[in-house]
Amino acid sequence: MTSFSDYLNSVARINSLAPSMSVSDIVWFFHCGMVFSSPHKWWADFRTRRTAHEGIDITWYAVNNGQIRQFDENIMIPAMNNGRVVNVCDNFLGKTIIVDQTYSELTETRLVFAYAHVVPEKGIGKGSFLQKNQVIAKICNTRRNPLLVPHLHFSCIEVERHVPFNRLDWDLFTSPAKVNLINPVFL
Repeated sequence: MTSFSDYLNSVARINSLAPSMSVSDIVWFFHCGMVFSSPHKWWADFRTRRTAHEGIDITWYAVNNGQIRQFDENIMIPAMNNGRVVNVCDNFLGKTIIVDQTYSELTETRLVFAYAHVVPEKGIGKGSFLQKNQVIAKICNTRRNPLLVPHLHFSCIEVERHVPFNRLDWDLFTSPAKVNLINPVFL
């Protein structure tokens, strides 16, 4: 499985965020409210969230000159690993693509990745098989909520295998008693 730092390098490479430099020259920035399990918002009033953050939000980065930049709606989102799209659902900024990462039928749980606040690429939908680094979406425009900058919300979630694919959505993912949220940084 790809590590989270390798995934960030893939995002940088696919989007040419460090032209004429190595993607390892990119520094990523995260407000404390953007990280896994944070109770805080990183936008608007900076107060607390309804539930702890289920993943990590990615947008701010700098290359060697130190100028901090942020994602926009032209940022392409690659698949972190091979997998199969098992659901595409709405979220408050756009769509979420749910990708099944489980390759064994012998386990009682499945591992899914959620790529949220995106616009799926044409042809990416339920049943699509994805290849690692394949572009699956672009960041959605956040004009509906101008207090948030465009960003990718990425989650890793372990769910029981018997849960139907159409139930893999934010109602389930924000119910900590029903899922096991995994910090993507430790992948």
